[in-house]
Amino acid sequence: MSWARCAACGETFNSDYGFDQHRVRTTGSPSADPEYDWRCATPAELQEQGWSRNIQGRWITSQMADSALDRRTRTAAASENALALDAGTRGVA
Repeated sequence: MSWARCAACGETFNSDYGFDQHRVRTTGSPSADPEYDWRCATPAELQEQGWSRNIQGRWITSQMADSALDRRTRTAAASENALALDAGTRGVA
């Protein structure tokens, strides 16, 4: 999974989507120079919108449901076990 750090505000986001969503339009209509038509949302604004930080301290837009997290953890563990078994059958230490 990718993560992104904003050069403007220094905040770190767990995904490109989160990074993109933390940018706030400063005017009602696009300006001639869109580079300066945006600002970063403050940590307080992100929290008001329901964002939180994950265990790595990166901003996330929502918590993963426990069932999805469990499924993801089980899948990762199964993959690691399969790799270990494969290495064992090939005599790799």
